[in-house]
Amino acid sequence: MQYERRWLSVIAVGLSIFLSALDATIVALALPSMAHHFQLSDSLASAVTLSYAVPLTVLILPSGDLVSRFRTLPTSQCWDLVWGVSPVAWRRISRCSYWVV
Repeated sequence: MQYERRWLSVIAVGLSIFLSALDATIVALALPSMAHHFQLSDSLASAVTLSYAVPLTVLILPSGDLVSRFRTLPTSQCWDLVWGVSPVAWRRISRCSYWVV
């Protein structure tokens, strides 16, 4: 059968859309108290929301296309490595004296 796994794909896409919406809702609910704590203006708080939502929305389809071009496990391991190393690299970069934060 040509389309034997189509429902698995539909479930995966639906779950990813649901989790993306849930994630955006959590950020939207937490943002007012965070903005008050850090004394952010309303325009800066809306910029945080946009900077969080726009890349997520833009990268969903290309990342699915990228994963479908390559084998799934090595691609997943590569992304795990990137997401695991980036906080450590950022912490080391931010400790440099020439870096202005």
